[in-house]
Amino acid sequence: MVNMSLMAVCVRSFQLSSHLCTRIPVRTNSNRSSVARCGRPRYERLYPTVLVHPDGSTVRLRHPEPRSILTIPVDPSSLSDEERRARQKKKRDVMKTRTETASGYEDDFQADNYRHMWRKK
Repeated sequence: MVNMSLMAVCVRSFQLSSHLCTRIPVRTNSNRSSVARCGRPRYERLYPTVLVHPDGSTVRLRHPEPRSILTIPVDPSSLSDEERRARQKKKRDVMKTRTETASGYEDDFQADNYRHMWRKK
């Protein structure tokens, strides 16, 4: 009989001590992650990408960075003199139109036409 009560006391003290020493459970769900993106040297998945060759042909491939189109530059040493001059002329014309568009832009906005919208009634 003494053995039974001693055993009951031991079990009860073990239950109390184990209850007090338990760890708080860690919640591992989606709310635990950070809001900002993780800076990675490489992305975990591969993204569909179109690779454009200098001759205009295209190849679909999987790329580690999220890009839609990759172009391979033209090697100027492999071009003939006529093709090289044509590309340089085309590039100059594009740059000339860009500067003309930027410098020749005229603004015809008249604030008086919209003055009725910010007047108090």
